[in-house]
Amino acid sequence: MFGKRSRINEFRQEILNHGVQVASNFDVEIALPRSLREYVTVSSASGGGNWFDPPGQEGQERRVETVTVTARTSPANLQKTRKINMRCEAATLPDISMATVTNLRHGRGTRDIVPYSPIYYEPTLTFLGDQEGDVYRFFNNWVNSIMRIDHNTIDGIPDMRYGDQLYEVGYKKDIVSDELTINTYTQAKESIYSVKLFNAFPTSIFQTGLNWAAGTELMRFTVVFQYKDFKVI
Repeated sequence: MFGKRSRINEFRQEILNHGVQVASNFDVEIALPRSLREYVTVSSASGGGNWFDPPGQEGQERRVETVTVTARTSPANLQKTRKINMRCEAATLPDISMATVTNLRHGRGTRDIVPYSPIYYEPTLTFLGDQEGDVYRFFNNWVNSIMRIDHNTIDGIPDMRYGDQLYEVGYKKDIVSDELTINTYTQAKESIYSVKLFNAFPTSIFQTGLNWAAGTELMRFTVVFQYKDFKVI
């Protein structure tokens, strides 16, 4: 054993030649759902409207440098899709496992395990809150577009000034993000690969508790997403 050449040097050389991927070089793009798309304004030198305000509300002007507008691939299609680069601090890539069924090849004897369906697990993304509360407001409005929960109630009875829209559920085509993309980069900021989640929408929002003893601790929001399918490109 000691007379053989150790492969540790080959392992080290492999790392030196091809490097390693670090977990900190990534960003997240969210294609806005239809329910929020028309209320987003593009940044400009003069500023823009408060793009996190829900319909019917007018807010103060704020800078929206994080919003970009990109044309769809077809030149004939003038419709535009808006994407947001949110301040995502941490993310988990989607997990996948295989559902299997066990067969006995001859009705008896050894087992044959056969995969038949992929199982996708919900990724979680953690976002840093901004000073104006726009990040939390954005996700709250997204959830409210999925199910109308923001109307006042009196002893559990909907306030009829708002009609019968309480707990009304939106159409799925309107409340999902066509693409939620997690991009990864090398330490030289070159693209490695992207993971695209299709028809994604938030199912849970968890936030850092408020506490006077927390001092200058940053506010964070962890959002759990559901999606139809994903692709690595």
